[in-house]
Amino acid sequence: ATALLSHGCKVGLACYQRCLSDILLKVLAEIQAARSAGGNSRRKAENLIVHHSRDTPEKQWDETLALAFDGVRRVLSHFS
Repeated sequence: ATALLSHGCKVGLACYQRCLSDILLKVLAEIQAARSAGGNSRRKAENLIVHHSRDTPEKQWDETLALAFDGVRRVLSHFS
């Protein structure tokens, strides 16, 4: 997302649309699939010291998804 924000004005509409559909949206889908496949455990992470707000794999996948959505949101708001 950062590279697209930095150089998006130079790439043109076709490249921008391809980056959005072929990269950014697919990354979001892959994160969601990984979260669904492995993030349903409610047990605490073993041998890790983490803040209670991120102490399960599900919470960590939620945070990863939130960061990815924010990156896509930044790109869309910058170029819309």
